[in-house]
Amino acid sequence: MAVESYGEWVGQWLERRGTAAGKTLSITSLLLVVYQALLIGVANTDTGTVAAFVQQVLTDSGAAFWASSPFVHQAADLLVGNLIAWVPLGYLFARHTNRLFFFGYVFSVAYVTNLVAPVIPRLFGFPTAGTVGFSGVVYALAIQETLYIFAVACEASKFSLRVVVSISTCLLFLLLYLVSMVNPEAGTSVPAHAAGLAIGFVVGVYFLTNRELARRDNWVANSQRN
Repeated sequence: MAVESYGEWVGQWLERRGTAAGKTLSITSLLLVVYQALLIGVANTDTGTVAAFVQQVLTDSGAAFWASSPFVHQAADLLVGNLIAWVPLGYLFARHTNRLFFFGYVFSVAYVTNLVAPVIPRLFGFPTAGTVGFSGVVYALAIQETLYIFAVACEASKFSLRVVVSISTCLLFLLLYLVSMVNPEAGTSVPAHAAGLAIGFVVGVYFLTNRELARRDNWVANSQRN
């Protein structure tokens, strides 16, 4: 490979990775900033814990607080758990979507799983508490990206090491999430998680059946250079 073409390829590689990483980092930063704001709120009140502070704000502010609810976490371990899944899954998703679709999809799934999904059980007489957190999004991405990467690999008839690692990562998170739904911890919003899985499955099937999208993705076809 000539030096000029190699330099051009490096520039293109950094541009693609920078864009995907930048979109993923934007959401990551939002999650961290919101949690830091909660810590500041706790420090200036006598609530004691982030969870207690969140419940107090929910009670006092009502609808005003729900606007940020998908990005609110009641404990550091919940935030860390979601970030561990979000960073690789978000990056895989950001890699094959433009900014408008990426942010539109993430915010839409976040609000649908947190604000709409919990309402459904109430229609059938099952009491469900309000939901906060980002889990619905990572649940959706786990199954969605598994199906998408599988579609791209099949279209290229090539399962590179990178594809195997990516699919394995998605499947690992998906398996952990399914197990957690079978035996949920206290306070877990199963309807929101189920809604995330349902949305991710529908979108993933669309990716799987729309081979034109997979055909245009050269991530697998050019795996030796990417």
